[in-house]
Amino acid sequence: MKTKLFFILSIFVLVSTGVVFYQFKSYFDKSISALAKKDYYQALHYVDKTINLYPYYTGSYVNKCLIYSNMDLLDEALKFCNQAIEMSPNNFEAHVNIANVFFKKEQFEDSIEYNDRAIKLNPNHSYAYYNKGSALLKIKKIEESLQYFEKAVEYSPKNSLFYKGKATALFTLKSYELSLDSILKAIKFAPQNYKYLDDKASILLKLNRIDEFIITIEKSLSINPNGKYKKTYECFLRNSQTSIKELETINSLDI
Repeated sequence: MKTKLFFILSIFVLVSTGVVFYQFKSYFDKSISALAKKDYYQALHYVDKTINLYPYYTGSYVNKCLIYSNMDLLDEALKFCNQAIEMSPNNFEAHVNIANVFFKKEQFEDSIEYNDRAIKLNPNHSYAYYNKGSALLKIKKIEESLQYFEKAVEYSPKNSLFYKGKATALFTLKSYELSLDSILKAIKFAPQNYKYLDDKASILLKLNRIDEFIITIEKSLSINPNGKYKKTYECFLRNSQTSIKELETINSLDI
């Protein structure tokens, strides 16, 4: 009798555990889906349900940090990233996300520190290198930032964002030909990104390649009619002899 009762209880526990896991996975997946759709309150609703079901899963706290970061509620984001790191000190995603939060708070030294920790945890992950490069760029350590953008490209050679970072560092160093080469690679992988086309235009103007500059801003404005170079293009249409110096007064050429 006892053996039969134990067997029944064991089956009940297994079934209950399976149901809880199914509910947990369903809520977690719905949270990720809502986050991708930028439905942040719905994402929070579902991630809280995952925490209620299983409060020891680090990924839920990392996800909550990411949601709050996207909502620009950065102190809340920090709280949940820190909680994730306390629960799982070697969690790579938690370190990358907290580094991003510090970047958004313009605490660039803290961002660099946590990206360094992330790189130690996973030295083959490209985003930690890109994120550190971006933070270094903000504190004017340009040559060092370039090294990290190159490392990001090495690990993810088809990511347009990493080529954009590299192009920005090279542009800041006034290596315009190399910057152009990098932004062209970014455009290759994201041809409809008008911001990359604007960056290309800025570089071409620095190189005094006016015809290519005009063609590039025409393409950019065809994608985004109210883009960065709208006034510049209108000025050029009124007077095709407009000097580069005059064009530079209309727009910041920083990329």
